[in-house]
Amino acid sequence: MNMPYLREQTSKEKTRDLASSFPSRKLVSFLSLLLILLALPVTIFLVNHQQIFTGLALSTDSARVEAESASLSGPVTTGYDQNASGTGTTANYIQFGTTTTSGTGSLSTLLPDTTSNIHIGLPFDYNTTPSAYTGKVDYIWGSQYPQQPPTGVFHTFYVPYDRDDDTRWYKAAHDITWWKTNHPDWIEYQCNKTSVAYEHGDTTLVPLDITNPAEIAYMQQTYVDAALQGKLLEFPGAKFEGIAFDNPDYQNAGSWTGQRCGHYDTSGNWIQQFNGTSNDPAYRQAIITWTKNMQACIIIIPITQCLKIFPLIFPTQQIQIPY
Repeated sequence: MNMPYLREQTSKEKTRDLASSFPSRKLVSFLSLLLILLALPVTIFLVNHQQIFTGLALSTDSARVEAESASLSGPVTTGYDQNASGTGTTANYIQFGTTTTSGTGSLSTLLPDTTSNIHIGLPFDYNTTPSAYTGKVDYIWGSQYPQQPPTGVFHTFYVPYDRDDDTRWYKAAHDITWWKTNHPDWIEYQCNKTSVAYEHGDTTLVPLDITNPAEIAYMQQTYVDAALQGKLLEFPGAKFEGIAFDNPDYQNAGSWTGQRCGHYDTSGNWIQQFNGTSNDPAYRQAIITWTKNMQACIIIIPITQCLKIFPLIFPTQQIQIPY
């Protein structure tokens, strides 16, 4: 077998080959360093977010314990309705509060029967019309067309639960200047004690103290009762079937909550309420208490009892929100 002649490299050739390998080695080292530098921010990002998620999980767990230990005011009724799923021997619905008639509670006749098939609801109806959604949609959470149509669609009125609404959309609302003049002690601030705790970066909705019974009465009279009784100036005579409270968030951190911390009293003294963080037990408890108080105002007791601290001219009657 003929073998090719293998010539041994000279010293000069060895030196040249060795020198030629230097650029490739430098390139590999540079690429390795570049890869490490690119991966470093990603690693930091993942570590930070893992810490955030852990903190949020702890906050959520705490909130769950507090919510599960809370109790709502008034009686709780379970019962059977022929339009609900199940049999007559099972509790097909649960109702909080009292009923307007004697006997056991019943499902609202205003709610569409969704026992069978898949039904459609809309978060808002700003970009549609009653003629377009009638016969296709059963429920509209934030509706601008109460009683359109008068039957077949359940309309609820949208209310930011902890803020006065936008004066551009509702004539009964008030801006920050009005609140500073008339009820400066209702305005919520961040922990720096100077920044108003606006939520979602929206400075047209004034954040109010939900622990103040007078504030609850104001929201009840201005929005809740007016919507249910057809007294909203924007929808004269048109009654909503229910109320859609928005934005109760157990995590008191981020622009979506405004990071509430407290307010000033009528003498200008600072009242510390919350810590402005995602894990804020006092803030969570304030939401739970607000829920109980608002439920009592809407469902259980005459409205005038909600206005003992906030004296407004208001009819004595009981209002119920269908369940």
